[in-house]
Amino acid sequence: WTQITTALKATSGDKLWCFIRTALSTGAALTVTMNVTGDNGTGCVLVVARVSGMTKTGANAAKQSAVQSDQASGGTPAPAFAAAVLTGNPTLGFVANATNPAALTPPTNWTEQADTGFATPTTGGEYVSRDSGFTGTTITWGGTSGSAFGDIIVELDTSAGTQFTQTVTG
Repeated sequence: WTQITTALKATSGDKLWCFIRTALSTGAALTVTMNVTGDNGTGCVLVVARVSGMTKTGANAAKQSAVQSDQASGGTPAPAFAAAVLTGNPTLGFVANATNPAALTPPTNWTEQADTGFATPTTGGEYVSRDSGFTGTTITWGGTSGSAFGDIIVELDTSAGTQFTQTVTG
């Protein structure tokens, strides 16, 4: 797995991460485990997206990403990419807050894939996706967050991978 980006939820040490697998899946069942050994982690909301038709892996699979960290309660998640998304590329978004479940309204024309959380400490996460058709820069959720939050968005690159050949002589 390759870490693509990270954000903070509130001013605490609560972190959001986005990773992309460094190898294509074989289609068999896959178990994903988050290991927080060595830190003070008290829980984890973990969501895994399966995207078909990709040829790129790891950091090469992400065309662009954006985050909002340390956003106040009552704000609307609205992270913005630096450039417009290509219409054929899938886009993913995740918001974490201090509400269980996250209880957010997904962006218009997006699919809410998960809205979950845990109680101690109270934490929630919502994951949304859109297969294609988004050509904007800002992904705006449909309402405000009832608690402090952070978010991450990613545009995946579905263009064909490029093969490089390196010749070493010596």
